Amino acid sequence: MLFDFNYFKNIDSIETQIRNNHELYDLDEELSDNYGEILERFYTLFLSIYTYIEDYNKLVSDLLKEKYIQFNIETVLQNPDGKRLISEGDHLIISI
Repeated sequence: MLFDFNYFKNIDSIETQIRNNHELYDLDEELSDNYGEILERFYTLFLSIYTYIEDYNKLVSDLLKEKYIQFNIETVLQNPDGKRLISEGDHLIISI
């Protein structure tokens, strides 16, 4: 169980404490058995959101820097589909 984010600073020592204490180990196993699947699904969801935002930001950055031969931000915004995709992407990121 995580009580705060100090766990990430001391992962090895806390995991050792859990393995050495039978009560904590049983509690950790029970938590994993009961909620492991749902926690994994939330992790996958948040990872997908993070990946989407990173990819979208890279695309916009590359368009602004004119890294593509045929496209830059102006040509994408002149195209109705490009304009819609950029505005939908911005809306999704803002609403997250």
